[in-house]
Amino acid sequence: MIQLDDSNLGLLAHKLEQKRQQLVDTAAVQGMENEETLSISQELDRLILAYQKSKGD
Repeated sequence: MIQLDDSNLGLLAHKLEQKRQQLVDTAAVQGMENEETLSISQELDRLILAYQKSKGD
């Protein structure tokens, strides 16, 4: 497992929040079953997993 320092963990948390907001915005306009919405959701899932692994949770 790769441990990130606090600054990299903070950057990852910031990316997570940006991707989450992108998902909310896209879903509001395109709909929940839209291909772009689903793709962003999958990207967010990957970021969440990376964050959890880096924190050791």
